[in-house]
Amino acid sequence: MKKIGIVGAGISGLVLASLLKKNGNYQISIFEKDNLINKNINGIQVSPNATKVLNKINFNIFDKNKFYSLNGINFYDCSSNKKIATMNLNYLQENSYIALNRNDLISFLLKEFSLNENLIQKEVIEIDRQSIKFKDNEKLSFDTLVIADGIFSKLRSKKNKNILYSGYSAFRGFFNTTYQKNHVDLWMGKDFHLVNYPVDKKQNNSFTLIKKMSKIDEISSYGFEIKNFYNDYKNMLPIGAHDIFQTSQVTVWPIYKMKNLYYGDDYNVFI
Repeated sequence: MKKIGIVGAGISGLVLASLLKKNGNYQISIFEKDNLINKNINGIQVSPNATKVLNKINFNIFDKNKFYSLNGINFYDCSSNKKIATMNLNYLQENSYIALNRNDLISFLLKEFSLNENLIQKEVIEIDRQSIKFKDNEKLSFDTLVIADGIFSKLRSKKNKNILYSGYSAFRGFFNTTYQKNHVDLWMGKDFHLVNYPVDKKQNNSFTLIKKMSKIDEISSYGFEIKNFYNDYKNMLPIGAHDIFQTSQVTVWPIYKMKNLYYGDDYNVFI
């Protein structure tokens, strides 16, 4: 039985672990340094192709009240505060375009294949071929290593020196409305755009604001909170987009780019 080490218990790491555990021919260990539920408080959109993959690990039995099938995308111009186009998604019959809370998807993946049995809450600080090293200097070896530790990956940056700040950062938060939205709203402005969408059937919504800005050097995790979001951005966004200011917490993180994509080598795989 091959030993597989997965570094990072985000969506990609847990989906891979679920597929491998369902197969039954692999001994799996998942390494994660953060609290899984608390670090992911935002929404995620799932395309029809992604749903087909998730259905292989029983997503078809996921609670339908905990996701929302999106009917379309409305495009808005921030300078005029007007809708400029609509893209209809109703043609997606077999597998719709859906959105849900990341926490709910992570909880489902952990429970469905009992992945807590495979989860080890330790920080990996170094990889050497098929071996990993922890902060306490303990080392473990595997037949294959999969590195899925997200945008703050120190392991990836050691392998690929061409990871650069893109000049843009992402602000994310949750808010509740008094009515049930059924579509994505995309607001486009100069050097920024805002996306918000429903994530369940309880009027809960998620938003992401992508903005050109200087990098905030203090950010080192997904939980970096912005305290004055409303005061800083109320004048930048048109009134039609102000429902996002109902959020109680906004986090921000940098968006990186790579000159050359690095997928790994003969000993490990980066996803």
